[in-house]
Amino acid sequence: MKRINDWKNEYERISIPPLLNETVNKAVLLHHKKRSRKKVAKMFFLSAAAIVFSFVGAVNASPSMAKAMVRELPILRDIIKVVTFYSIHFESDNEKYAVHMSTPHIEGLENEKLSNFLNEKYILENKQLYDQFMKEIDEIRRSSTQVNRSLDMGYEIKTDDDGILSIARYVTEVAASASTKMRFDTVDKRREILITLPSLFKNDEYVNVISRYIKKKMMVDMKEDENKVYWIDQFTNIDPNQSFYINKDRKLVIVFDEYTIAPGYMGVLEFVVPTELLKHLLVSNEYIY
Repeated sequence: MKRINDWKNEYERISIPPLLNETVNKAVLLHHKKRSRKKVAKMFFLSAAAIVFSFVGAVNASPSMAKAMVRELPILRDIIKVVTFYSIHFESDNEKYAVHMSTPHIEGLENEKLSNFLNEKYILENKQLYDQFMKEIDEIRRSSTQVNRSLDMGYEIKTDDDGILSIARYVTEVAASASTKMRFDTVDKRREILITLPSLFKNDEYVNVISRYIKKKMMVDMKEDENKVYWIDQFTNIDPNQSFYINKDRKLVIVFDEYTIAPGYMGVLEFVVPTELLKHLLVSNEYIY
């Protein structure tokens, strides 16, 4: 419980625009009083701006209750794997800037070291991004009356089956143009360990095999579609720890952020690697097949 409270305290220390402090504090206080009885998030709508603080009620507020529920009803282990720990939605009509942030929280893992590591990482990363964004907003205010910026942080469950859980987290910043970065975590639900890209393979030959496939795929795509452009000359190999996830079909998906191997209009790029190319390199066919 102390660890969970520490995480929530981190969020409660996030700086909110001064004029909203009193209203926000009242909202958070009201939420704390009712959280042990609530199963859904409480939403507060403000006239100056829209701010929403949401928890997942009794599950997030009481880890011991969640564990008890899991023991009594094993099926709930699959239901409460990932919940929204905290979300903030703030929009300023006058200065035209906005923040939308949803933070994932993994529940149900018996490996507390792993769940604590991931949950704390999600919270601290989002808080750092938020703090940096608000610092930039303050700097822009000094030189301009119109900010025209937005920050959108959220997550998506890519795969959640009996064996693995793949979580995608995105950060989109909009200024003169938009830029999106993706981060992924894939968990072995049976062994309760974090799966890394190198851990899937016997040796580092996977880097060359996957890189060759991606280069070939980029050339084919450009030949078939003139609107697709890749910077093939600048792409040599994937990073040994390249962003990836395992999709619902249990295929390996390699991911590149915007502007890394192609112009920004191409967006975040994903390449599904055929398992036939990898099976002789895989440690086993448990995760990818």
